[in-house]
Amino acid sequence: MAMSNSSLAAGKKRKRSTKVVGATKSLEDDISVLETKATESPKHYNNIATLLALACPPHAKSQPNKDAIVALCRIFTRLFAGGQFRNHGSLSEGEQLVQNWLEERYAEFVDFLLRALRHQTHIMPDEALTYLMKLAQSEICCQGHHMWTDGVFYQVLGIVLRFQDPNENSMDHFVNEYFTKYDDVKLNTLQILVYV
Repeated sequence: MAMSNSSLAAGKKRKRSTKVVGATKSLEDDISVLETKATESPKHYNNIATLLALACPPHAKSQPNKDAIVALCRIFTRLFAGGQFRNHGSLSEGEQLVQNWLEERYAEFVDFLLRALRHQTHIMPDEALTYLMKLAQSEICCQGHHMWTDGVFYQVLGIVLRFQDPNENSMDHFVNEYFTKYDDVKLNTLQILVYV
């Protein structure tokens, strides 16, 4: 009898772990669908807000969903490439409202990642730096050279230089992964440092 009880307990444990894996898989699928739809059509841009809620939970104790963070990074990169963040003089009032809304969501996402870089969220600073540099690249490529000093890159550089934690290697990660590998990052970093 004791043997059958332990078998049942083991069976229940297996069922529970299967459900947890299934739920995680379902959330990953949901995130993928939200991402796909958000990049397909402006009528699905509200998916960005849903992904932001998953990526940047309002409660400090909640863990951010890394799949949602990656999805948002890809969405914003595609929106930059598609010209959605360019100022077009011929936008209708409705299109201007949509663009303003997207810019606000982008600012929320960037702010969340910048806080992570300052060690104020549950994301590792090196991961936040990777996402931020990808967004900076998109800004610069799609909006122009002035984004080195007017965009995310300038904010990232300021944080990397000011907020040094001996236990974290944000500066080392920046130097090894970006400064030494990319001449444009090196040149613009040095130009910014000359004026700071």
